[in-house]
Amino acid sequence: MHWGRLHIRLHRIQSKDLTPFLHTHPFAYASLILRGGYGEQTSQDIRWYGPGSLLLRRSDFAHRLARVEPGTLTLFITWKRKDNARQLRRPEIMDPDVPWVDYPAGVYQRRLYGRVRYCKFDQFWHTAADTVEAASASTKPSIDQKTKPLTSSPARPPPRP
Repeated sequence: MHWGRLHIRLHRIQSKDLTPFLHTHPFAYASLILRGGYGEQTSQDIRWYGPGSLLLRRSDFAHRLARVEPGTLTLFITWKRKDNARQLRRPEIMDPDVPWVDYPAGVYQRRLYGRVRYCKFDQFWHTAADTVEAASASTKPSIDQKTKPLTSSPARPPPRP
């Protein structure tokens, strides 16, 4: 449920974060772990939080979920920022379970959720778009940083008529 920028929900956390990057959220939040737990990676370390843990986070707090217990459930309360911005940051130590590649900057075709889409890469993937032009203009980071492109070189825009 939500009232304006305030949102309250039960959050079933299914898995650790797919991106190797630390990320911020477009909102400040409080998370009360009701069941299960998770390991939260920050730029300093990884800490474990279990049932009864209450985490209060500002919108500029960068983290990633490095490990999640099955059945994790939290009460998640957010206060959305007006600019709805989020950021990705590369951590000092990369998770060894996440393969990392350094592609040349550009727009690539990727198969996402059963469709071929265009995605900009410039140290990390941006959200998918239906055209090369729209992907080039994207400034929003993608939550999926693991899906590989279909080719190893950037896509070229279609010729203009």
